[in-house]
Amino acid sequence: MYSTVNFTLLVIAFAGVISIGHALPPQTGERILGGADAASGQFTFVASLRLDGAHVCGGSIIGIKQILTAAHCVVDDNNKVIDADRISVRVGSVNQFAGGKIVYAETIAVHPSYQYIQNDVAVVTLRTELEVGSKVSIIALATTAAEEPAVGAEVTVAGWGEQSSGATPYKLQSVGFTVASEEDCTNGYAGNDESTFCLAHKLKEGSCLGDAGNGVAYNNRLVGVASFVVGACGSRYPEVFVSITHFASWIQSQL
Repeated sequence: MYSTVNFTLLVIAFAGVISIGHALPPQTGERILGGADAASGQFTFVASLRLDGAHVCGGSIIGIKQILTAAHCVVDDNNKVIDADRISVRVGSVNQFAGGKIVYAETIAVHPSYQYIQNDVAVVTLRTELEVGSKVSIIALATTAAEEPAVGAEVTVAGWGEQSSGATPYKLQSVGFTVASEEDCTNGYAGNDESTFCLAHKLKEGSCLGDAGNGVAYNNRLVGVASFVVGACGSRYPEVFVSITHFASWIQSQL
């Protein structure tokens, strides 16, 4: 039985329901729920996943043509996969509105067992190969438990999610998390199992709308994908992430 606490999916809006316009640039000094500006070249595996040209989710570059993201970022409210022609990514820039390169999707593969917040992973295959260099890199997948961070380990997540002001930042933001214990994770999300893990954060910090699909890197390996927050953004509950090691075989089959 699942917890009665509300879940907040981190996609800006369910694709296909409404068209999302560009947000205004943030006010001076604003940060995404306690985050900080990312430096150019700091998170070169990070991609901005875009629907009809506007940012909706984060993604991680896992292959020369593949972007890993959350499944709920690429389906509509009827769980139908969005037409690939509507999906693109911006890579190679910390500015979600400019720089780098826009590349369009060719196909979208959603995990066959995806259902709402379960098995929340998808791979977007691009039409053309990415140009790997100083601002674009491929991150390796964690495939064994030995590559996963231990409870209490500190990790950093970067994305363009909504700020405390409600605005969407133009510049990539990063925020620190701590790996939560299984007990703390289950207290917030009773559906926690081997396919998910939780990251704890300071109150009024963490992920928010537009941060779904963000990757969690640890020791130069991708270990997680942002799925949802429990309660509201910045609440006292840990956030729920998809475990890469659990889905490694399926993800690798898409490369």
